[in-house]
Amino acid sequence: MPLPGFHAFMVLIDNSGNTWNETMLTWEFRAGPTKDNDNLFASMSPLIGAQDNVKGSVYSINVQNNNCSCQPEVNKLLQTAKNINASNIPYSNAFPSTNSNAAVTTGLSDLGLSYPTSSQLPWKVRPLPGWGTPLPITSH
Repeated sequence: MPLPGFHAFMVLIDNSGNTWNETMLTWEFRAGPTKDNDNLFASMSPLIGAQDNVKGSVYSINVQNNNCSCQPEVNKLLQTAKNINASNIPYSNAFPSTNSNAAVTTGLSDLGLSYPTSSQLPWKVRPLPGWGTPLPITSH
C-alpha cells in the first residue's frame, strides 16, 4: 500500500558559464526502487532525459548558489550514488524510510550542505517519509 508523501530529487545547475554543446550543464541526483522493488537505486545523470519532472515539482528549495562550477559536487554525488547502490539498502517508505527522500538527505549531507528539517518544510509537502534520515551506506 503506497504511503502519502512526495519524492525528493536534486538538480544541480552549473551557473559558472561553463557549457557543453552550448547548453548549460545540469544534472539530476535521484533514487528510487529497483525494478523488482527490493533495493534502493541511486543515480546521477544529465537532466536532459531525466526521470523526474522539474517543472511539475510541487516544492523546491535552493540550497546553494555560488556561481562556481558544480563539477566537484557532481563527482561527490556520483560517489554517493555508487556507495548507496553498493550498500544494497532495502527500499522502504515505512519508518525508518530508506527511499528517495533519505537519498537526497544523504547527498546533501555528503556535500556538506544544510537542509530544512521536516517541521520546517511547508505543509503541502508533508509528510516526507525519509527526509532527514541518513542512509546506512558504506564507502567504496
